[in-house]
Amino acid sequence: MKVHRLSKRHGFTLIELLVVIAIIALLMALLLPAIQKVREAANKMLCASNLRQIGIAAHNYHGDYQKLPPGYYGPLLNNGTTNVSPDVAPERGPWIGCLVVLLPYMEQDNLYKQLWATQQNFPMVGPVPSGPPLQLGLQQEHFGWWTALGNIQPATGQVKLKILKCPSDTVDEATVEGALLTTHVANGFVMGLHPEDVGSEAYADALGRTSYTGVAGAAGNGEINNFYSRWEGIMCNRSQLTLGQLAVQDGTSNTLMFGEGLGGNGVGTRIHVWSWMGVGSMSTGYGLGKANIPCDDDDPPALGDTPPAGQDGAHWFRFSSRHAAGVQFCFGDGSVRLVRYGNTTQPSISITSDWALLQQLAGRRDGYQNDTSAILE
Repeated sequence: MKVHRLSKRHGFTLIELLVVIAIIALLMALLLPAIQKVREAANKMLCASNLRQIGIAAHNYHGDYQKLPPGYYGPLLNNGTTNVSPDVAPERGPWIGCLVVLLPYMEQDNLYKQLWATQQNFPMVGPVPSGPPLQLGLQQEHFGWWTALGNIQPATGQVKLKILKCPSDTVDEATVEGALLTTHVANGFVMGLHPEDVGSEAYADALGRTSYTGVAGAAGNGEINNFYSRWEGIMCNRSQLTLGQLAVQDGTSNTLMFGEGLGGNGVGTRIHVWSWMGVGSMSTGYGLGKANIPCDDDDPPALGDTPPAGQDGAHWFRFSSRHAAGVQFCFGDGSVRLVRYGNTTQPSISITSDWALLQQLAGRRDGYQNDTSAILE
């Protein structure tokens, strides 16, 4: 009878285990940046797709109404100056942004109908009107939409819409002061209405948010013919621009229509975000902010002033992103391209500076023909 002896097995030595662990750690260190780059590339593509869908929605709106949607419903010029703050003159609104009227064109028709049917209480100036509670006529002014925050239910103004969020940004994170109720870009002034300004802190963090909004140009439209009015954008206060007008002015492929932004600071605890109900357009006059630069001053510097050190990062008053190279924009023709950060936060009267090239892209009728490839990807 043969007897089989079991061979003596040896385990790994400590040195061998340490070598294996070191090799695994080295491989992870080599692969992790590549994985992160692939993930960011995918996020960037999805972000561009979101912007493209918003652009297509605006074109479809134009197909129905023969004009692009207004940037937002702010004060009427023929009812007095438009240079008013929404907290001082809430009745000059309703201060609702363009994304609301685009909801039916982004497969959100039911949400739009709910907004329309809910008792929002947007009274006109003067006698309370009859008819639909939510009135968005371009020839009527109504009280600010936040006056009905108690009726903005989770099924309406608090809805989180994936198409309105850049996947590279944690836009739904908790904030210090919540979502901006509205912004006003006109006559060279940029104003934002914070929930605490109107006693709406209870709803500040509950409102639906957006990473995207319309481009108002350097400083919007209005009655004052100032230095910035040459760069009036597509999406302005109660604008009624047609694609035909845009085509014969600077051209649909040369003019920014929608862009992305963090709606607040990109470093540290987030202070603000944009709400999709009220933030309809934003200025390009402050340039493009990088998410990795601190910017904790609540109010924007005077338009045209060089921002102080540490104040050229992402903030509520400028377009910005977490993409490494720049900020993505949808142009008037529906195409999406990335605009590089460059030195766009540094105002300069030189028509070939990065700042001026950005304003040229944002303006719809400036007539400038400078080569913008320096800031375009």
